[in-house]
Amino acid sequence: MTAYILRRLGYAIFVVWGAVTIIFIVMRFVPGDPATALLGPTATPDQIEATRTRLGLDRPLVVQYLRYMMNAIQLHFGDSYRLGGSAIGHVIDRLPATLLLAVSSTGFAVLLGFPMGVLAARSPGKAFDRLVSRISLVGQALPTFWTGIMLVLVFARYLQLLPSAGATSWQHLVMPTVALGLPFLSIVVRLVRSGLLDVLNENYVQVARSKGLTENGVVYRHAVRNMLLPVVTVVGLQLGALIGGAVIVETVFAWPGVGRLLINAIQNRDFPVVQATTALMAAVFVVMNLVVDITYTWLDPRVRVVGDH
Repeated sequence: MTAYILRRLGYAIFVVWGAVTIIFIVMRFVPGDPATALLGPTATPDQIEATRTRLGLDRPLVVQYLRYMMNAIQLHFGDSYRLGGSAIGHVIDRLPATLLLAVSSTGFAVLLGFPMGVLAARSPGKAFDRLVSRISLVGQALPTFWTGIMLVLVFARYLQLLPSAGATSWQHLVMPTVALGLPFLSIVVRLVRSGLLDVLNENYVQVARSKGLTENGVVYRHAVRNMLLPVVTVVGLQLGALIGGAVIVETVFAWPGVGRLLINAIQNRDFPVVQATTALMAAVFVVMNLVVDITYTWLDPRVRVVGDH
């Protein structure tokens, strides 16, 4: 198991290196100059050139990349062009807000979607199953930005029940959580329903029923645990994806998280902040992958045997 974890950590380092390298190249070739964005359109060519020199942007691209990677190994991504101070420091300051949003969205999706999927699987083809299937299909198809805007219009503008932006109270968390978690909820519902339907037809479930166990005992003690592997996979990967995919929701609701910081940094060509944010998001995603793989060994001991070899 130790060798397996070390091997996965090696893959994780490679993935993070690839992510930070790609974002370095992309940011250097997109239109727009950081010096011009920093100084404004009234800056003279001499001022722009002096700023480029101060930021190290006048050096050859290879030199910039090597210096960038040497600093990145030490978890130093430079100072923010626009905000000043350590770029990774600004990202870490915003990370708790994004983690709160991602965890609350995951909780919303799992706590509501799991029982809905179980109940739908226990009554296949009936009215509740058809209703849940249609709701999950619509929820997965709706664009997140559209859902967010509709929530603002209905619950903040029309009904005036919830605040439309900010992050100063739990009420501010409600609409971003629903907007970000609704597609995930739909995935959980469909995954749990299909997985449980497959498991309920297995022989060991029929044996459990023949022993006189109640239906609840059969479902929750035998069937549910044996269909958790794909659910755990999706939940783990989606939690990492939600952290990186919260950009739109954070923008719609003015949520002070990493996603909103990233959008502002891209608009202002703030290379250090963009690079630090990308590195952190990539690291979170690969760590979540590793946690999911380790969780397999608890849910299914057979995975541990395969992993040890």
